[in-house]
Amino acid sequence: MPGKLLTIAEIAKQLDIPESTARFYRDRFEAFVPSVGEGRKKRYLPEAAEVLRFMRKLQTQRNRNGDRRGSKPHVS
Repeated sequence: MPGKLLTIAEIAKQLDIPESTARFYRDRFEAFVPSVGEGRKKRYLPEAAEVLRFMRKLQTQRNRNGDRRGSKPHVS
C-alpha cells in the first residue's frame, strides 16, 4: 500500500519552502511529480516531495552559480 497522500501545502511545509514555490515547481515539472486525482482533489504521493526537493536543490545551485536564464534582462 502506498504511503499517505499529501497536499501541495503539506509538501511545502516538509521542504520548508513557500507554498507558491512548491506550486511553481509542480507546475513547471508536472510530468515528473507523481499525483492522484484532479483539480482540488489532487493529492501527491510521498515521492513527489523528493522530486520537488531535487528541483529546489537544482534551482539553488543554479542561483549560486549566477545562472539567470529565463529572467528579465537587466536595464540600466
